[in-house]
Amino acid sequence: MEQGARRPLLRLLQRRFGSVPITVRDDLSALDVDQIENLVDVALAAPTIEEFARRLPAQAQVGR
Repeated sequence: MEQGARRPLLRLLQRRFGSVPITVRDDLSALDVDQIENLVDVALAAPTIEEFARRLPAQAQVGR
């Protein structure tokens, strides 16, 4: 289920920004469905993929 929840968000990011860095993909894979759903508004509001990455929940960026 969680893998399926990431696909629409990844498609949205690709349409808005072109390519999605592997680090962002990895961060998204660490999130649960609710967190991913909450990121849709962030994806629509962020002016760049870098800004979107900065707004990812802290638990997704633990390994960085």
